[in-house]
Amino acid sequence: MEEGFEVAGHRLTLCPRPDEAENLGTGVHVWDSARDLARYLEQQRTTLRALRKRGRVLELGAGCGLAGIASATVGQPPAALVLTDLPGIVPLLTQNVSLNRDTLHPDTQVSIFAFDWRDLPPRPELSSVAPFDLILGADVVFRLDLVRPLIDSLDALSDAATEILVAFEIRCDVTYAAFLSVAGERFGVKRVYVRRGGSGFVHIYQLRKKRRGRVD
Repeated sequence: MEEGFEVAGHRLTLCPRPDEAENLGTGVHVWDSARDLARYLEQQRTTLRALRKRGRVLELGAGCGLAGIASATVGQPPAALVLTDLPGIVPLLTQNVSLNRDTLHPDTQVSIFAFDWRDLPPRPELSSVAPFDLILGADVVFRLDLVRPLIDSLDALSDAATEILVAFEIRCDVTYAAFLSVAGERFGVKRVYVRRGGSGFVHIYQLRKKRRGRVD
């Protein structure tokens, strides 16, 4: 069943598949953190440098793709929008991009790749686009064993100029603490948003790489 979302005056259409969650996992849902991240991008479209230029945007663990697709509609259209998730989610992502193709700028090159954070270094077609100007992740902090692979992936695909936004609900205090600890080893970590959602608080953290890299 299709579901509509209003972002920056655009109506985005997604087709979540909650009935397939048993086989495909969490990526078939549109979680509150994805909705809040899309709203945050809309609110910050004049302050986020990556949204004020035709840069390169990546969404990790994109699921239905709401945050990534929204990012391409709220500011300057990105030169490249890359959406990634596990192989079983790629057909869903492809469908959702197709549903919103008319909303996306025709000059934005959209790519969809299967990417498991545990398989590093990233595949050449992904790493060749890096470093990205903006990296998004919605509801990607939920399993303790995936915290370090997530941070390793962010590290591999970013540089000092990359703006990283990670949105999630705290479902496990241990996983949350591990995220802050591991991310803090290589990134400056700052909470920029919090809201009480239906099942808990949605947090958005901004990460900036500590070591020197590309300068705009």
